[in-house]
Amino acid sequence: MTLRILLAGQNQKNTDLVRQALKQLDVDIIRAPGMSLSLFLAKKNQPHLIIADLELLDGDGLLLMAEMSRDPQLKSMPFIFLLPKKPASTLEKSLLAGGARNILCNTSEPKELLNIIGKLIETDQLPLSRCENETTE
Repeated sequence: MTLRILLAGQNQKNTDLVRQALKQLDVDIIRAPGMSLSLFLAKKNQPHLIIADLELLDGDGLLLMAEMSRDPQLKSMPFIFLLPKKPASTLEKSLLAGGARNILCNTSEPKELLNIIGKLIETDQLPLSRCENETTE
């Protein structure tokens, strides 16, 4: 079975990390720089997982997650955020309350991302945040 992952956002570091983490697996990475394209491609491709940045061309990751949660076809898709640094606690709470299954920093090691994705796909159980080593500005 080919795993389909939608990678929403423009951050090249996120793309590199996801590709590095998943290079040995049978994975189809679907890239979408904007919110509208992400929604369209999610409906069209029915990915097993959404990995999003906060910054999207025509919206943001939080709005994308909210739009997906209102769509019967998309609302059950696991959604994680891959961010450049640990979010402020209020933002982190908003992301988790909005339905994010996990928040990772793109400074994470590829192996850590692979472990998180594996746990999500196999058991749908995830730790909530993996940005402990980062500092909030």
